Amino acid sequence: MTGYYIQSGCTNAEEEWEMDGDAQFEEGRIILTPKASTWGALNNPTKLNTDRWTVEAVFRSVGSRGKNGGAIALQYSTGGIRDTVWNEFDGLKVVVDSNSELGSSVHGFLDTRTKDLAKIEDADRYKESFGSCLLPYQDSQVPTTLRIAYYDGFLVVQVNNRICLKTKRVKLPKGRFVGVMAQSGGIHEQFELLRLKTYDGVVSEVLENDGFSAFQPKVVQKIVQVDEKGQPEKQSKQQPKQTKQQAKQEAKQHKQQTEPNNGGNSNAEILEQLASLKSQIRALAEGASPNELSSLDAQEKKFKQLSVDFESLSTNVRGLRTTLTQLTAIIEKLNNDNVDQLRENEQTIKELSNKVEYLVLAEKQRHHDTPISDLIAGLKYLILPLIFISLGLCFMAYRLRHDIKTKLL
Repeated sequence: MTGYYIQSGCTNAEEEWEMDGDAQFEEGRIILTPKASTWGALNNPTKLNTDRWTVEAVFRSVGSRGKNGGAIALQYSTGGIRDTVWNEFDGLKVVVDSNSELGSSVHGFLDTRTKDLAKIEDADRYKESFGSCLLPYQDSQVPTTLRIAYYDGFLVVQVNNRICLKTKRVKLPKGRFVGVMAQSGGIHEQFELLRLKTYDGVVSEVLENDGFSAFQPKVVQKIVQVDEKGQPEKQSKQQPKQTKQQAKQEAKQHKQQTEPNNGGNSNAEILEQLASLKSQIRALAEGASPNELSSLDAQEKKFKQLSVDFESLSTNVRGLRTTLTQLTAIIEKLNNDNVDQLRENEQTIKELSNKVEYLVLAEKQRHHDTPISDLIAGLKYLILPLIFISLGLCFMAYRLRHDIKTKLL
């Protein structure tokens, strides 16, 4: 992919591009509008003879804000761009300015050889554009990137890697020249061109950012009625008299409001609506034809039947509410009884648990308070009597044995 370019550090800009007007090459950038009421242009003398191409411009606007007559344009046409941003051309022109009702924005224009945009007032000039988007660019130290790509029948205009315009209805022939121009009004707005590149293909940034859209304008229009002098007419506060047709329409609306499926109204409200409806029916009866009177009588009978039905429905609802209240009371009583029983069981279990813990602690304390020395002392007093008793028994057995021998002899 080849291209012509201007970027910071390039010193041979005049050899590859043709500068015109008041444009100045200074410190790696081209100042298109060095002071107020000036213009500067840069045109590429080489045609873009391809069906796929991209033009990328990086610029900056400093020194002014708001509507000031300043603008910068990127153009693809048979001739160069000079004198004014709004000059006649045949091809494509993308203008960045703040003079439209949208404020700082981008507008795209097609062949205007039949219309001279420079002679059209600002209010009507932007109506000739085929698309636009918002772009806050004025008096900012952050550069703005404007990119135009044409490929596979698509025309894409990107600002800061966001899609401003994209259409397949624009057909651009190959073999046109690329140019950029800026103009400053009475208030100085300095446009600085930091980089300008043309490619005979589509750069990756166009395809990678295809799903990101720029901010689109939202214009709200208010339609008002004007008088013969073109001034807005004041709306009359007097309400028109009610016609028979309007009365019938209101009666129909009241009927719809009193249908059974409108369960949000109470019985009292429905009866009130029926009473109001009856008064309107009587008003309609004045001057009505016999057929209309017959129809009104039938409607009144239907309304009476509806009133009876609603009374019956209200009675059923009251009965259901009473039953529901009784069931709620029974459920609450059962819940209270169960809760009391659970509390008693919980208290009993707690008391048993305390007793078991007391017995366990008492047994542990008893074993802890009886040392081994006390046990030995107790056994001593128990063993000594047993020894004496054993000795006594032995002595008695000896004497008994001795006596038996003596008697036998």
